Formats: sequence, structure tokens, C-alpha cells
Amino acid sequence: MSQNNRNQKVFMGTKYEGSVEKKVVVVIQTSDSSPEIHTYVIKKELLSKQQLDTLFNGGSIFFPNPHDHSIHDARTSDKIPIYCRVNRPDIIDSIGKQQHHKALSLKHRDILKKEIQLLSNKVSSISSYNKDLFAKARFISDSIKDLRSNKKLLGEQSRELRDDLQKVFDRLIKLREDDQKKYEKECDSNFREMSNKISNLQRYVNGAKDFREARNKVKEVRENLKKTNPVKKDQRDKLWDMLNRATETLNKRQDEDRKRYERECESNYLNARSRVYDAKNATSHTEDWKGGMAKLKQAKQYIFDVGNMNKEKRNELKSVIKDAMDNFCARRERFFQKKQEEFKQRIREKIRRKRDSIEKIQSSIYRKEESIRDQYSRLRNVKPGNRAYEIKSSINNRISNMQNAVSDMRRKIDSIRYEIRDLETKL
Repeated sequence: MSQNNRNQKVFMGTKYEGSVEKKVVVVIQTSDSSPEIHTYVIKKELLSKQQLDTLFNGGSIFFPNPHDHSIHDARTSDKIPIYCRVNRPDIIDSIGKQQHHKALSLKHRDILKKEIQLLSNKVSSISSYNKDLFAKARFISDSIKDLRSNKKLLGEQSRELRDDLQKVFDRLIKLREDDQKKYEKECDSNFREMSNKISNLQRYVNGAKDFREARNKVKEVRENLKKTNPVKKDQRDKLWDMLNRATETLNKRQDEDRKRYERECESNYLNARSRVYDAKNATSHTEDWKGGMAKLKQAKQYIFDVGNMNKEKRNELKSVIKDAMDNFCARRERFFQKKQEEFKQRIREKIRRKRDSIEKIQSSIYRKEESIRDQYSRLRNVKPGNRAYEIKSSINNRISNMQNAVSDMRRKIDSIRYEIRDLETKL
């Protein structure tokens, strides 16, 4: 490996072609102005001894073909991809890290240089000091220091950026000095303007009837005073004294109005409380569900419609009427549940009677069927004679009548069962 050319490093290595391991020469070329790292892998057998000596002595040659050539962008990674074994991988790793550091330094330099140029253009276009641009310049300066202290920016690049930035600072400082000269003239003008505004406010406050509007005007003037253009400290203190006197006048008048408001709130509270408790007591035992709920709703609406009232007391009455309505609804629910249960009990009783009726009919059917079997037995025992036909005909008629009766009773059972199913759907 040669130490003469710091932008070219040469290594010996091996690489497999199929199952055969071949000796190769690995050449790594870097550049101070580019993030690209060029890697050449050449079979040793293709190079003459003179060529090898030239490479290892830091010289350049035309690489014979075939050879492998790859380009790695050092900005993306500090690892140089080498697809073969080399004798000094640690040095290759060191090269990758160095070039990665240089590439990132160049990247940071380019970014900051562009920002400084943009800032310089803005500063050149303004005619008065701009604290935001100064803060931007300070931010860029701090960024340069941070990158340099964290070794992410090389020394010569840091100095280049600081020199460019200093020109921006010089221009901004000159503008600030010019603005300072205008300060004294502006102070007197601003003081007179603000003093007139506060005097007008004092006159308005003395006769104001809409305290909300008056308070808004005081706030507006206070905000204007906070944001007013430069005034001297003694002038600003005098303006604040004037504004505080106007504020005290408003506070005194508003305090008197607040006491009147509190009396109104208490009166409204007592009226609403009376309505609420009247409705609560009137509906605590009634079973006039429609009328009772209407009365409670009227009392609830009155709480909102009565006018000014202390928030806590209004919430108190809202809680009372809510509890009253909840209790009323609970009683109504229990009432209708009881009615529903009574209705279901009557349905269950009807079903029980109908099932009893089915059992009775089934008993009748059993007796009829016994009688039919007896008649069939008699029919088989009729002896031949002059009256045999007449007797058999009579027995057959009785059997037919009883069978018809059984059929009617079975239809009756079906009908009752249908009625039972219909009643069961109501449970």
C-alpha cells in the first residue's frame, strides 16, 4: 500500500471465480471535492510487476480489462462495499469513515452556505434593522459552532462559513445603529399619541353604561400600550399610571353594578327554588303521569328562563329538578311494570283455564273412545235374526255420532291451543 498519494489506496486480496480463489489488486480512489469513492478490482495476473510497483508507489495506470469498477456515495454510508477479501479491511473501514465524514461536512457546508447566501440577500434588501434576521444569523452561527464542536464540519469549511456570515452581521449591526438614532424622535411622538388615547378612555369610562364594552376598550388600550412603538421608561410609567386610574374608575362603577346584579341573582334564585320545590312536592305521590311530568318540565324550563343567577345555585336547582324527575320516572316505571305484571298474570290465568279445559275435553274424548269400543264389541255380538239388521244399523249410527263428537272435540282442542299460543305471545 502506498502512502504517497493520499487519494489512492492499494490493497492485495483474493476473490473466488467459481471454486477457484484468485489473487486480486484492490484500488480505492477518493476525492476531496466529491463524495464518490471509486473501487477497482483487477486480477493480479493481468498486471505486470512494473504496473504493480507504480500502483503501490502511488502512481496511476490504465487498468487492464476485464476489471470490476464500483462507485460508492460516501454520503449514504461509511461502509465501502468490497466484494472480495483484502489484507487490510481495517484501513478500508477507516477510509470509508473518513470519506463519509468529509462528505457530510461538505453537505453541511453547502446547506449552510446556501442559507447564508439567502440571508445575505434578504439583509441587502432591507433598509432598517430586523431582529428576526439577526436571530437567524445567530442561529446559523450557533449551528456552525455545534457542527464544528461535534466534528461534523471541517476547520477550513467552518472558517469559510464564518467569514461569509460576519459580513451579514456587520450589515445588520450598521442597520441597528441607524435605527437607534431614530428612537428618540419616535418616543415623544408615540407618547403624545398614547396619552391622547388614554385621556379619551378616561372620559368614556366616566359615563359608560355598557361595562362589558368599557372593559373591552380598556383591554384594547392596554394591549395597544403593551405593543406601542418605543417610548422612554419614564414616559411608559406615566402612561401606565394614567391607564390604571381609568381602570380604577371602571372597577368602582362596575363593583356597584355587580352588587345590584347579585341582588337580582338572589331574587331569581328564590323564585326558581319556590317553583322547583312546588313541582317536586306536587308530583311526589301523584299518579297523573302526564300532568306531573308537564309540571316538572315547566319548573325545569323556568330555571333556564328566569334570568341572571349564580352558576352554583342554578346547578343546585337543576340537580333538585333532575332528582325529582328521576324519582317521578322511577315511580311511573314501577307503576306500569306492576300493571304489566297484573296483565301478564291475567293472561297466565287464562292460559291455565284453557289448559284445564283441554284436559277435560281429552277426558271426554277418552270416555267417548271407550264407548265406541264397547259399541264395536256389541256390533260383533249381534246374532242373526229378523231384527239383526235393525240392531246393527242402530249401533253403527251411535258409533258414527260418537266419532263425529270426538272429531268436534279434537277440533275444539286445536282451537284452544291456538288461543293459548296467541296468549303466550303477549307475555
